[in-house]
Amino acid sequence: MTITGKRRPVWVQVSTLYPNPAPAPPAPAPTKTELIVKNWKLTSVTFNNQSANVSQFSVKFEANKSFSFTTEGLTGFPQSGTWALNVNETVIILNGTIELPIETLTSTRFGFKYSYKNHKEGNVDVRFSMDL
Repeated sequence: MTITGKRRPVWVQVSTLYPNPAPAPPAPAPTKTELIVKNWKLTSVTFNNQSANVSQFSVKFEANKSFSFTTEGLTGFPQSGTWALNVNETVIILNGTIELPIETLTSTRFGFKYSYKNHKEGNVDVRFSMDL
């Protein structure tokens, strides 16, 4: 039997001709600079492991490499200026001279230390801890 003038539909499974695209690669991990400039909330400040009143302090690092702090009573600690990371990205350097070793830096926690000498107490370690 011959069929003329009629066409039969042909179904093609597209997935066999065009395989599913590979999933998108995961987003790259944020850089240390990107983590540092987040909007952190100061959760604790300690002087030689003694808690201080957090409400007296504020810490803000900006993406343009400026910073602003409110840190009453910290000898030699600048209140504003510029910041940079050292080559290994383990120390924040304020105004080219003050070094703040990074103790914690994750997507949810940030902590650094400032050390100075006090004529009454000797060496003083001040630790700043922050969360998002």
